[in-house]
Amino acid sequence: MDVFSAEPPPPDHPLIQAAKEGFNVIVTPHIAGATNEARMRIIQAALENVVRALAGLKPENVVNMP
Repeated sequence: MDVFSAEPPPPDHPLIQAAKEGFNVIVTPHIAGATNEARMRIIQAALENVVRALAGLKPENVVNMP
């Protein structure tokens, strides 16, 4: 498990307790996307969007553009 509704989960969260009691549960920090490869893809996409914007084009993958 690496995603909880509240981050970090409280110590009394049932899955944290299950992991402490030896049940077959592994709890990890929510950092799965923090690989070097993922960061390089983010940087590449950002640079491509800067180039698009400077060329007067709409950036890709915009979530909140009017």
